[in-house]
Amino acid sequence: MQTTSSGNEATELPVISIDTRTPGEVRLRFLKPLDTEEVTEGTVVLQIAGKPVDFQINGTQVESLGISLVIDTSGSMQGEALASAQEAAIQFISSLPQDSLVSIIAAGEKSTLLQPATSNQDSLLAAINNLQAQGETSLYDGVAIGLQSLPQTNRQAVVLLSDGGDTVSESTLEESIEAVESSSARLFSVGLATDEANSEVLQQLAQASGGQSVSADSTQDLEQIFSDIAIGLGVEYEIIAPFPEEGQTSVTIQVGSTNWSRTVLPSALSKGDSATFTAQPDPQVFLSTESFASSASLLWVGTVLLCGAVVCTGWYLVSSRKDHSQKKSNRSPQLATLRELRQNATNVFEGNLVRNETKADLALKIEQAGLEIRAGEFLLIIVLLTMFLAAIASLAFGFFFGLFAGFLGIALPNLFLRLLRKRRLKKFADQLPAVLNLLSNSLKAGYSLPQAVNAVTKDVHEPIHSELNRALIEARIGGDLTQSLGAVASRTGNNDMQWAVDAIEINAQVGGDLVEVLENVSQTIRARIRLKAQVSALTAEGRLSAFVLLGLPPSLTLLIALINPEYFEGIWGTSIGYGLFGCQLLLLILGGLWLKKMISSVSL
Repeated sequence: MQTTSSGNEATELPVISIDTRTPGEVRLRFLKPLDTEEVTEGTVVLQIAGKPVDFQINGTQVESLGISLVIDTSGSMQGEALASAQEAAIQFISSLPQDSLVSIIAAGEKSTLLQPATSNQDSLLAAINNLQAQGETSLYDGVAIGLQSLPQTNRQAVVLLSDGGDTVSESTLEESIEAVESSSARLFSVGLATDEANSEVLQQLAQASGGQSVSADSTQDLEQIFSDIAIGLGVEYEIIAPFPEEGQTSVTIQVGSTNWSRTVLPSALSKGDSATFTAQPDPQVFLSTESFASSASLLWVGTVLLCGAVVCTGWYLVSSRKDHSQKKSNRSPQLATLRELRQNATNVFEGNLVRNETKADLALKIEQAGLEIRAGEFLLIIVLLTMFLAAIASLAFGFFFGLFAGFLGIALPNLFLRLLRKRRLKKFADQLPAVLNLLSNSLKAGYSLPQAVNAVTKDVHEPIHSELNRALIEARIGGDLTQSLGAVASRTGNNDMQWAVDAIEINAQVGGDLVEVLENVSQTIRARIRLKAQVSALTAEGRLSAFVLLGLPPSLTLLIALINPEYFEGIWGTSIGYGLFGCQLLLLILGGLWLKKMISSVSL
């Protein structure tokens, strides 16, 4: 067995990442080289700025591993070669971590995905045993299918076995190299030493991804090679060593016959820096940020500005309903097009995606909140905000946070609507006693009921002004004023308003002193408002305690994450971390419900 690489005397070490965010320290992670049996401090040589340094090395098991196994099944693999390849593939799968996801691809006359990514050993063994050698070799197409079938895991790799070059692929070598370079997966190629072997192609593919190329002198070497690859992929090593805090510094690491050397900066790179990491096969680089002009800061600033632009644009599109806006849209084709798109999307939501009763209930809540938008427009805002927040969070922090941000996109508009609705209805209830007093005084002065309502409407503010004005307009076009006032009570859900309307209706039917009834209703409402204020003052301490108890855990978590980011290292991005986060969220929700029950039990 021989390990090779294109254009180098020794294979380049498969380095995953180098982290210089901690001042005075460098952390370098790499996979075990294929030609090294064991990685220890004695087999590793680390040089910083050309001088050997002391270091600490740790090995950890990879938690999430996804692999595409591409096997050449051309006619030249018939007989012993294919049988050895099947045995080696079985040994490879058995040597991987238990939860690894593996897909099987046959690269023969036509490359075929025999088994999508799975951790089921029986399915993988059945796919391997069904391999048949015949026809030509579509090596490049097999690599393309292998990259496409990789599962979404923390570590991805393509393992390629072939005894010759490509003959019938639709894609070219250049396209395959470009696909490998743009992928986050590393490619490990194993070439059988035959007359048809093309080791240079296999080496180019491996080098483009930062992987390794291995040449097997005989079929008997395959099983050992595949076992070494499986062990190397399943374990990663981390070196921790001192690092200068200023200036460009060379880092060289050698493990066995493999080596890796780059120039590294301890701080964020400016636009003019050139001596640093480039594209694949170089590893992912984490650099400390010391200035506001760093890439991370600019990313956050750009995200905030983009969010602000989207919110402002959406608010303008759904809230501009004045007459002169229509005239501007006629002069501006762009605004007219946007309004037309908004109108079409709104009609789709209201006509096809929302049930009538749901639309009516949502429209009532929007009306109670005082918003001048339709139910379909509100749903359109929710969909756009959900998609936007989920996309931003997924790109910045991963799928889990993207899912959480999507829930926020649904919850925030509904919470905003609920707050506006609650505030407007409360204001309506607070204004009602004064309105009833004004109404009774107008009736004392000799006004009729419609004249009294009209006079009161001119002297009151929102939201009761618009509600009474709407009742007057309905009466002027032929409706009954009492029924219109009853509609106001139903629309606002105010029982006190309903009692006042009932009194007016009874007075209209049987007679009586309407002024005295309205004054009594007003006094009753004022007394109830005073009692509610007293109860609210008495329960203020309990509500404040509830806010503190519920806000303390997430606030402390955020504060610690900002002050000491390394405190949570090893928690985020792991199954244990997600489980603890879920338990914390569940307990906070249960605690919030319990505190709300305790407070509401002593509230009116």
